[in-house]
Amino acid sequence: MARFAFHGDATTYAALTSAMAAGAIAGAIAVGARRTFAPKLLAGSAFAFGLLILGAAAAPTLGTELIVLAGTGAASVTFAAGVNSTLQLSAAPAMRGRVMALYSVVFLGSTPIGGPISGWLAGAAGPRSGLVLAGLASIVGGIGVWIALARRSGAAGAPAPERKGDIASPGRSRPARAPAGRWWTGLRATIRRPLEGDQV
Repeated sequence: MARFAFHGDATTYAALTSAMAAGAIAGAIAVGARRTFAPKLLAGSAFAFGLLILGAAAAPTLGTELIVLAGTGAASVTFAAGVNSTLQLSAAPAMRGRVMALYSVVFLGSTPIGGPISGWLAGAAGPRSGLVLAGLASIVGGIGVWIALARRSGAAGAPAPERKGDIASPGRSRPARAPAGRWWTGLRATIRRPLEGDQV
């Protein structure tokens, strides 16, 4: 973007990265001041990150780009901090090391796949196209998380279906059951239920 979109030099590139870093610091301070981190904020930060990346792709001037990149840095840190804290606080102590190891594999392991794709696209259609791809991917991810949260909230409030042979205990309600076939149901159960005698 510094060289091909704004016809700048190393100083222009330094200004772009500094703007994003300033936004990241502001976002880190804001997130650190929060007592809790709602899952909806996680989805919202991913969606906001995508919108800001699209704004960075469409920025007509360097000044506009600097402002948008500052917001992008804040949204990026908000999402990263939210993912880390949510995973560590939700995982059972005996499974926390495995959960974070899996997160690291997914987070870092996707770079060798997405990096060449976005690099090829930026080389073929210009640097703005690579930002468009990143923005669309983040928006789709944010919407997906939002839909998953809405479904989980609906499933939690719905009564459990009666099954043949089930006998309900007096005064007790059966917890809502997730629909069969969802692979993440078993994953969540594994994360939340520590194995007896297992070590991290």
